[in-house]
Formats: sequence, C-alpha cells, structure tokens
Amino acid sequence: MDEQLRQLIQEVVLNTDGSPQQKAAMNRLLKLIPQLPSVYISPNSEINTRDAFNRALEGVSTFRGNISGENIRKFVQKRNLNLENVDPEFLRKCFIQWFKIILKFKKIDVYREQGEALSLDVCLGDEQKSTFLDILPAPNPSGIEQLARQEEIEKTENFQRRLRCYLEVDPEKKLRNCFPHQYPQANCQEITKRRFFKEPPEKWKKLAQELNIPLGTVTSHWQRKCQPLLQEIAKSIQEQMEKE
Repeated sequence: MDEQLRQLIQEVVLNTDGSPQQKAAMNRLLKLIPQLPSVYISPNSEINTRDAFNRALEGVSTFRGNISGENIRKFVQKRNLNLENVDPEFLRKCFIQWFKIILKFKKIDVYREQGEALSLDVCLGDEQKSTFLDILPAPNPSGIEQLARQEEIEKTENFQRRLRCYLEVDPEKKLRNCFPHQYPQANCQEITKRRFFKEPPEKWKKLAQELNIPLGTVTSHWQRKCQPLLQEIAKSIQEQMEKE
C-alpha cells in the first residue's frame, strides 16, 4: 500500500493538471486514502463526519474548484520529498498527517454550517479530542511522526496567533459594533475578552453585573450574534492562510 501511494502521488504530480492521466491517478488515490492506517474517523453525533471526510478529499484533489495536483505538489515541496527515492513508509506517514490537517479544518466548516452554537472550546470529535483553539498533535510522537506533524503545529500556532490578534485589535470594528440595543458596553469584543482572554474566564453572572446588563440579554446576544461573528472571522483567517 505504501508503494502504491508513492506511485499515485508521483503520477498526480508529474501529469498535467486536468489531464486524463492525472484524473485517473487522482481517482485511484482518492479510493486509496480511506484505506490508509488511522485515517478512518468514527461517526460523531455533533458533526456529519462523512461530509467532512469528503470535503477533505476535495481539499487533496482540487485547486480553485478544478481537479489539480497543485495541493499535492505543495505537500511534496514543503517537505522536500524526492518521490523517486523517498521511503514509502515515511511518505505515507507524512501524507496521513497532512490529510488530517485538512480534515480537522473541514470538520470545523461542517460544524459551523450545521448552524450549531460553536464555542471556542468545542470538541471537534477526533481521536485527540481537539478543540477549536487546541488543534494539537498527540503527545510524545516518534521522531518521524514529530517531523511529519511539525507543519500542523506551526499552522495551528499561526492560526491561534492571528485569531487572538484580530479579536484583541478588532481592526474592522466588527466586534465592537455588535452589541445589544442600548448596551454598547456589552459588545462582542468585550465579552470575548472577558470570557476567553481572562484567567480564569469571567463567569456570565459577574460579567452581566460588571457591564450592567441583564444576564439573559448578554447570553442571548452572545449566542445569536457573537458566536456566528467569531465563526465568520475564524473562517476568513483560515481561508487567508490557505491562499498563502
């Protein structure tokens, strides 16, 4: 299976984007991915895992809406892999870790689009019990696994830094301008700072008292307005990172 994966990746990379040869190799690759060790994800009551998995496959096989080897080329280039001489087992481990990065973000997309109230600490339903701001690898990985996961860690840390910076600065004033009628002091930025940037997080009752706003009003505003806004901002940051 490892050698088959190496050959298919090589065929996808070397053939012209959109060519019949590349499409044939891509189809075989997409059929092979679910068979790779530890790729399978169990059903989850919170998200449609099949939808997330299919979107991850699209993330592997398409670029700007078309069948393309561009994303796989980037995977190969960033890891300086020589597909002629690379150890097939090492390539497979690298590929699985890369696919899991894509899969985790697709889980977030599916969860968000289901219309659920996605909190910053929601469990993404993977084997590592990852959260929205805690997309980290399993502890104590082997040397090869650590190398394969390094990009995932860096992307996660970069995403977290960008998200926190945006929330603190609010450059477009989206958060500050979103508040319940007659309660500008209880805007989404202020609530976010108190709930997620304080240690320990400020409890709702204390927050409502200090901002002089009814408890029901502030919690309702958070669920109806602030959470969707945070999801929109996070999604925008993810999309920007994918373009870079």
